[in-house]
Amino acid sequence: MSRGAIADGARVIGTILMIAADAEDKLAGVREALGASQIRIAASAWNGMLAVRCLGHDSEAVHRAVASVVPVLTGSRMPRVWAT
Repeated sequence: MSRGAIADGARVIGTILMIAADAEDKLAGVREALGASQIRIAASAWNGMLAVRCLGHDSEAVHRAVASVVPVLTGSRMPRVWAT
């Protein structure tokens, strides 16, 4: 995980995968929500799938990034249980 080509020292990895007919339509909104993120993060969409991949040095930063994406994908806030 410390090697630059793998994770460049990041200790937290996060992945969000959405498979839906409108997944590709949500890509612009996801990228906008991630614009101010303080972690290494990317989003892409193809063939009815949307993927968000992130690397961070602490879980709080990854949590904030995921929390900013969930409303774009679902139309509601992140479930409270995910915050624990």
